This record gives sequence, C-alpha cells and structure tokens, in this order.
Amino acid sequence: MSYINVQVDATPGVMVRIGVNLKEGDPIGMNPNSQEIVRSPVSGVVEFITFDSDTHTLIITIKED
Repeated sequence: MSYINVQVDATPGVMVRIGVNLKEGDPIGMNPNSQEIVRSPVSGVVEFITFDSDTHTLIITIKED
C-alpha cells in the first residue's frame, strides 16, 4: 500500500475530511496557482490533512487502495 500527497490551497479549504473514501477523480480542493479544482489522482482513504505554513497550502495524504 502506498501514500499519495496532494497539495491544495488553504484559503478555500478542502472538500474532504479524514477517513473519507475517495474514488479517482473526486474533487478534493482548489489548485493554489490556478484556482481550478484539484481531483484525487487515486482511489483510497484520506489519512491526514496537514497545513504547510511555508506555502499556505494543505497537504492531503491519501492511502491508496
């Protein structure tokens, strides 16, 4: 099993919560550079959501199915 980290803009927040089951393509947040929707690159479970103060982004860690 592997873990995937996805970076999203912290200002609008995330569209998921810890423990949520995701399918590939589900929306998870906003791109910090373009304000487009970021979609999950894999199916799995949201394990962690961590704030990165250096980039003012949230790192969503997904445990891949």
